[in-house]
Amino acid sequence: TCALPIWNVASFAASIEFVTANHAPKWDPVSWTVEYLDVCGTWRHVEEWDDVAAPLARQQDYTMPFVLPFPSPVSAATCHYADTYRFVFDGLRGPGVDGIQLSEIKLFDPTGAEITGLSAANPGGIMSNKANVASNLVDGSTASKWFDEAIVGTGTSVVVLTLPAPAEVASYELYTGHDVPKRDPSSWRLERVTPGGEVELMSTVRNANPPAARQAAYDRRDRKSVV
Repeated sequence: TCALPIWNVASFAASIEFVTANHAPKWDPVSWTVEYLDVCGTWRHVEEWDDVAAPLARQQDYTMPFVLPFPSPVSAATCHYADTYRFVFDGLRGPGVDGIQLSEIKLFDPTGAEITGLSAANPGGIMSNKANVASNLVDGSTASKWFDEAIVGTGTSVVVLTLPAPAEVASYELYTGHDVPKRDPSSWRLERVTPGGEVELMSTVRNANPPAARQAAYDRRDRKSVV
């Protein structure tokens, strides 16, 4: 693959045209993808072509019209929006840990309102008790819990939260499980997955002191906190 910036203009190009070089037909491109860099700094897909017939003649226009659809507008006000966020946990209260657990995770927008309708997944997680699934983290009840044994072997446990629509997360809260304090997370990072699939670090917490109480909230954390 080869990335080639073609334009940097206020308006969007309606089409592109390729012309073969003056020699070496074997170097003619026949497949490519067009992307544009939006105001948020994210590369967004526009269109792609595969197995295009390149002209045999040198310095010759490709005959196919490469028309570009106009992309959906992106506002700078939504640059911090995403519909996928993930926590990567890599430290526990201990000692003698056998896994990680939480009862709830809550996300809040810049006004302080809770973002609801989340779904949760724990890719790579191991749960000997199938009742302690990741969806318990967003069921609105601290009576249930999520538990993952995989962290014992891998050193990390990942929780992916998917929002019903893209939104800006300004802060968040974690809640302890109803038992076994040694499973409380003490170190983690929060990441945002951009529409382009890039992962952006939002918050890092190291060696936090989890609440002693069960089914209790940790201190609410700002998305940009580094502790």
